Amino acid sequence: MEQLQVEIKKDIIKHATRNIEIIYEPNKTSLTKQDEQLLAAYIQLHDFELNLQKTLDGLFHECIPVRKMIVLLEEERIKLQATFDVCCSLADKLGDTSYIFDETNLEKLTESQKETSNGILEYNVKLLKVYETIKDISSRVDIYNEASEDGLNAVYDEYSKIHLAHSINWENNSINIVSYENEYENFLNYRTVQEEHRRSLWDYCDSTINSYTNLNLQTTSLYNVWNEFVKRCNLLRATAELHTGALAISNN
Repeated sequence: MEQLQVEIKKDIIKHATRNIEIIYEPNKTSLTKQDEQLLAAYIQLHDFELNLQKTLDGLFHECIPVRKMIVLLEEERIKLQATFDVCCSLADKLGDTSYIFDETNLEKLTESQKETSNGILEYNVKLLKVYETIKDISSRVDIYNEASEDGLNAVYDEYSKIHLAHSINWENNSINIVSYENEYENFLNYRTVQEEHRRSLWDYCDSTINSYTNLNLQTTSLYNVWNEFVKRCNLLRATAELHTGALAISNN
């Protein structure tokens, strides 16, 4: 007696993320409507993973130059603080009734104050450029977080419904349910690796944003102290003018 030849059809779908292998039931070669729905939902899971990866890859590469700029700005802030400290030291000595003229005077204080003020202006221009970039990146990171969480729930909920319906009716469908479950398990392993990779990229982006936030807080503190210091310098000048005026009257 002649044995019937068993035909096993296999399709390879080359997705941008990975190759999807679909094996059919023996002697079945055409997809049913439920097969098509399952396959479309399954490919959508891959599309979702691909979109997350592309989005985070883009954010990561944008953060690299920004992080370098933040490091340079932090170095400039430290130098600016040192310049400001010199200015404060001159004012402290000038405020002492027994100050030595060669060590400090209004002219030296004015020169030092001007140097610090110019440094702050130059620094602030660079800081604003970084701010505009980091503001955009931070906004898109927030959008990514919301989209990844909400989108994840939506796409997998929809997939689960279609997969359940397909599994219940597996005998009438063409996709081999056993081989498909193995395929799905391979996808989950792939997704786990991608999630770990994305986590490292997200951590880098988050760290960059936090670095800017810390720099901005330190800068704000410097600016606040500087504004108060300017008032102090104005008071020292006003006091010096009153003192000069009093001497003039006394001499007359």
